[in-house]
This record gives sequence, structure tokens and C-alpha cells, in this order.
Amino acid sequence: MCPGEVVFAGKRRLHVPARTDLQSVRKWISVYDAFYKPTSNGRVDIRRAAEANDYDPVWDIFSAVIRTGDTYVFDPNTPKEALHNYWFADSMDTFVAVDEVGTILGTYVIKPNQIDLGNHIANCGYMVNPNHQGKGIGRLLCAHSLEYAREKAYLGIQFNSVVSTNTHAVS
Repeated sequence: MCPGEVVFAGKRRLHVPARTDLQSVRKWISVYDAFYKPTSNGRVDIRRAAEANDYDPVWDIFSAVIRTGDTYVFDPNTPKEALHNYWFADSMDTFVAVDEVGTILGTYVIKPNQIDLGNHIANCGYMVNPNHQGKGIGRLLCAHSLEYAREKAYLGIQFNSVVSTNTHAVS
């Protein structure tokens, strides 16, 4: 692989960063291919979230994920009204993964990590409905966020706080 080379995976282009080894590229190609092929439960698509329509299903995921207090720093008793500031604020872009009937399986936000001179680095948060964890939805959301970050001209993504008991995120 040459730095900057474009690899086609499914119907998408994957831009290969300068320090990416072939094994990593193959891994991401398989993720992209999975995204564009039907899964055992049908097709999974990622689309921009619409707060008016998606607030309640995203809240259901958000509240279920933070309820245990072992994956995010959000207070497990966060009120539903706070979701707008945490997941739908004007300063962030919110996406959802949906199945073929429109059920929201997971969600992510991407936003500038800092204001002004720090806005060239993104920050992301990912959540998957507990009933759909372990099916690759989080991996698809992450792969989508990497492409979206490139489209928005972010130079990187920084993950500021990951709770140590969030074994999927730290492994």
C-alpha cells in the first residue's frame, strides 16, 4: 500500500494514511464490505440523525448504556432533557445505524475536540443498543466516523475519556 492510495471497498473509497500497514487496510476493507452487504438481519445503513424523529430511540440507547455507570462518564441518572446537549447540540454531528425497517441499532456523535485553534481534531462517542451489541454495529459506526472525519477535514480523532471498565473500548 502506498500512502494516500485509494482502495475500493464495496461502493466506498478508503483513503490509506501514510502509516497504515496492509493488515489494517484489509481489516477496514472487511468492515466496509460488511457495511455494504446484507447482514444476517438485513442491511444496516448509517444516516445523519434527525432530532425530531430520532430523539426518543437515541435516548433509549443512551439511557441503557449509561445506566450501569461502567462505560461512560455521564451520570446514570441523567435526565432525558439533557440528551440534546450531550448528543444533538449544534456543535456536533449525530449519526444513527438503522436496520432495513428503520430500527435504530446504534448512534455516534462527532464534534470538534476543542474550540478555535483546537477544532482540527475531532472527538467521537459511540453507543450501541445493548440488544444489538456484539454484532459489529460499533465497528461500523467507527468506520463511518473515520470517513466522515476525513470529509470534514479533521486531522485526527481524540478520545478524551474512556472508562476503564468499558472493555470493548479499551481492548
